[in-house]
Amino acid sequence: MKKRISPLLVFMTLMSVAQTIYALQPEQAFLMLPPSAPPLPTNASVLFTWGNTPVAQIISYRLVVSKTPDFSGYNATTKACNNTCFTTTVQKTNYLLPISNAILKADNNYYWRIEATNTGGASLSDIHAFSFGAAAPALDPKFLVPIPNLTAVSVLPTSVIQGTPLTISATLDIPLPAGFVAKVDYGTGNGLLLMTGSGTSYSLAQTPTKLGTQSFNVGIYDNKGVLKSKKLAGSFKVTAPVLLPVPPVLSLVSKVSMILKVDVNNVYTIQFSATDKNSDLRLISIDWGDGSSDSRNVADGKTVPFTHTYTAAGSFTWSATAYDYTDPASNIISQTVTVLLPEPPVLSLVSKDMISKVDVNNVYTIQLSATDKNSDLRSISIDWLDGSTDSRNVADGATVSFTHTYTAAGSFTWSATAYDYTHAASNIISQPVTVSVPVDPTTGIVTPPRYFEVAEDGTDLPDQAILMKNAGAKTDALVGAGANGWACTRDDKTKLIWELKTNNGDLHDKRWTYSWYEPDATKNGGYAGAQNGGSCRGSDCDTAAYIKAVNAQTLCGASDWRLPTNEELKGLVYCADGESKGFDAVKGGYICTTPSSPTIDSIYFPNTLSDWFWSSTTYVAPAYVPIPPKTKVSTTKPPKQLPIPKIYADSAWDTSFYYGYNYRHSKSNYAGVRLVRNAAATTGTTATTKATTTATTTTP
Repeated sequence: MKKRISPLLVFMTLMSVAQTIYALQPEQAFLMLPPSAPPLPTNASVLFTWGNTPVAQIISYRLVVSKTPDFSGYNATTKACNNTCFTTTVQKTNYLLPISNAILKADNNYYWRIEATNTGGASLSDIHAFSFGAAAPALDPKFLVPIPNLTAVSVLPTSVIQGTPLTISATLDIPLPAGFVAKVDYGTGNGLLLMTGSGTSYSLAQTPTKLGTQSFNVGIYDNKGVLKSKKLAGSFKVTAPVLLPVPPVLSLVSKVSMILKVDVNNVYTIQFSATDKNSDLRLISIDWGDGSSDSRNVADGKTVPFTHTYTAAGSFTWSATAYDYTDPASNIISQTVTVLLPEPPVLSLVSKDMISKVDVNNVYTIQLSATDKNSDLRSISIDWLDGSTDSRNVADGATVSFTHTYTAAGSFTWSATAYDYTHAASNIISQPVTVSVPVDPTTGIVTPPRYFEVAEDGTDLPDQAILMKNAGAKTDALVGAGANGWACTRDDKTKLIWELKTNNGDLHDKRWTYSWYEPDATKNGGYAGAQNGGSCRGSDCDTAAYIKAVNAQTLCGASDWRLPTNEELKGLVYCADGESKGFDAVKGGYICTTPSSPTIDSIYFPNTLSDWFWSSTTYVAPAYVPIPPKTKVSTTKPPKQLPIPKIYADSAWDTSFYYGYNYRHSKSNYAGVRLVRNAAATTGTTATTKATTTATTTTP
């Protein structure tokens, strides 16, 4: 606390008359003035005298003399008076106001005060009174309010963590009177902040956010915001919060099923991701369990791949850990890996009969199976040796059917190879196939597929379609007619039974469309397709839902209906001139040399729109390593090893029966569906009689 300085006696004199006065303590100076004076003689000048102690850096004084006790005629901002007061700036500690001054009159009471301007601002003295020829007027107590002095300021705590509150306190020498407040300024940008309290103690709670040492000032202000006391200063320190070490969190991104085994000298890949609450993630480190390790810098939340090549067979357990810049370690992720010696798959031919010959434009089917000791079987690829190839994903030990339609006569030797995920190739299986052109012995004309009508319960029907055709009538009305009407058509050449389309709004209506969808991973080429993407009734509008609904209906007495393969579907294309165009099996294209619309036998497949129909075959692009072009169509020498084709799993083959065009489209597109199933060998008198009947008819 600053020691209070004793008052200094100064005088206010009229001529040689002196009066004793006492002191008032403003900021950095004591101004001493008498609270009142005895009556003064009339017609005399007035000498005002004051003093200050200790000697301060006073810049100037201002004397204000007023006829009113509230100094209402004085403007504190402009430092100007009206006709009820007088003011002047004085450099000394006295001033003589001559009797000639217009303000001085014998019939008035007067009030005066001093303003001291110094380096700390302006300070006001108490108000004092005098009069001429009478006793000085009594001062109204409201004009004699004593102004407290600040004796101490403090802050607790003196050092805080950013975001932690502190309290600034101030102590006064006397209680704070009404109309005055204690305020704090510490550079928050919000100006002066009001302190609260009572008596001689005031405080302000704050939560500073700015880091570093900060200074503050406390002062006493009137209700106009004018500083009335000396300011006292203090300071406090704000430090950054210290974060507690929080270890990172490590996650495995790779599917566990894909990282359990690898062949010797093959690249083994795993992917990790890590996060850190303190945002100071540094790296991921891995011990491969074979004496080698690896480390990668990593950003928060980003996926990082690690690769390694094990050079010896055996069982190895790798372990991975993430670290931040404070070195806390994350959770540990570990996995045992079986490293195997390379074992190529073993390919087997399942089909035994009827695979050495086939007619032109008829569907040729073979069945293959493969096994792999390392349980990483991937696919079977086949080269049909007519410029087209095929590839199917396959499960270990499962039988896979491949179908193909040779469009030209000759001798072809197909070859097949199985591959695992390390690209190891199996033994090669090959088979020569004689492709012949079927000829009607009577006319010498190429015979089309022979069709038979099948009833809803699966039995053969009399051949009404050919009779209607010969009569020049359409066969649409025959479909579904009667209690056990025509519902399917059997192809006696391919031994396939086909669904017929209707025109009555039921499940089989020709107008319904479906998106391609197959949830079975062994059949979808790696992409299931899109659900319910068409427009239909009776089922969800995708191929899987439609197949399920038709099988539940037991159409034509069967529940094994399926989507046709691309080759089976192309086999339905009817060429009006009886010739086939040998289209590109990879790129697709027109099947017929002279297409007509619709390109289907509309006698046995009525209600067929000239539009696209889905096959079950996922699109396979040309092989990564192209097979050298062959100079001869017919050869018995298979390639040494088939290249691995590239499967575009999001597309499937479909055929348009507008001009007989075969192409591939995205599985999310919509198209028509005509289901098929395999038929048993044709037996019975009905089929025999029907064959005799149709042998004498012209081609449709």
